[in-house]
Amino acid sequence: MADIEKGLNPADFVFRAPTQNVDGSPIDGTLTYTIYRLSDENDPASAQPYLVLPPSLNQRQDGAYVVQLPDFVAGRHVIALTASDLDGDESALSNTLGFTQTAVGVAPSPPAFLDA
Repeated sequence: MADIEKGLNPADFVFRAPTQNVDGSPIDGTLTYTIYRLSDENDPASAQPYLVLPPSLNQRQDGAYVVQLPDFVAGRHVIALTASDLDGDESALSNTLGFTQTAVGVAPSPPAFLDA
């Protein structure tokens, strides 16, 4: 499992898209990607679909994609990706990425009116 530095709230993550199908043939066409959340990082069966990524991903010069992470509540999170082709064929889960989301802040108590 790749791990983002503990205690940091990652703004984005980076991945490489597959270039061939499981049979070795080249991918021809657009792929979509789905983020899955795993409730148990050691059990791929615990993966639940979380978010389908938008088709317009930022691509770096080295060909990797940079994707902004959605807001996650404070705590430990483990995610994985799948790729799907236009026919709806979905890949197996990618390797996992773990990170700890820290609390972003605590709201102040509400103001109170005083008796005049």
